[in-house]
Amino acid sequence: MKKTLLLATGLTVMLPSYAQAKTCNVIVSSTKSLENAQKIQNDYASKFDNVNIVKNKKGWFMVSVAEIDKKIATKTVKQWKKENIIPQDSLYSCHTYQKISTATTSKKEAELPLEVTQFNQASANYGNLKKAFIDFYNRTVELQAKEKTLTKEEQAEYKQRVQALKKDKLRLSTSFDVMANLYARHTKILTSAAGGDKVLPYLQHERAFVLDLFKRIDNFK
Repeated sequence: MKKTLLLATGLTVMLPSYAQAKTCNVIVSSTKSLENAQKIQNDYASKFDNVNIVKNKKGWFMVSVAEIDKKIATKTVKQWKKENIIPQDSLYSCHTYQKISTATTSKKEAELPLEVTQFNQASANYGNLKKAFIDFYNRTVELQAKEKTLTKEEQAEYKQRVQALKKDKLRLSTSFDVMANLYARHTKILTSAAGGDKVLPYLQHERAFVLDLFKRIDNFK
């Protein structure tokens, strides 16, 4: 039985179509020996779900532990280094490489349902935070709409709300990044779960929504 992904839903918004973003490989090792690359590949297969060997034009075999969105690549690699998930000399590359093989010892969904559970929890946390954030934002918009007739108390409330929204943007952004990082690390397991084909479009939609919302908040006076 497939595990089910529960995607959080919030305010419905109309957004332009969002093209699939360019992906980059997170490279943790490079070697001239395919045998060595396969050993490293198997070592990382217990930590990542999409470990591959790719080959560049100079003949080097490189071990890629994830394919991630270019827009979050710098932040993701930095965070994984900080958590000692990948070596400090790891890097990401957005070039197109020849894929040599995939790990045969990768974790299977049936054995590790924890990845799906973690994503569902992260999605639920993001959804709850997003709902509270939007409710707070909508009240601020209401006050802004009648700016010329606000009482002193309402003027003070409006200023406090604007300051709070600008400060709390980081919380919402961080909550989204947790989901995106889980997807980058466990793409195969998440996409093979029931509803998994909706995860990437969902993340793309939410990223566009958050960026648009943050722009509106930055325009508050």
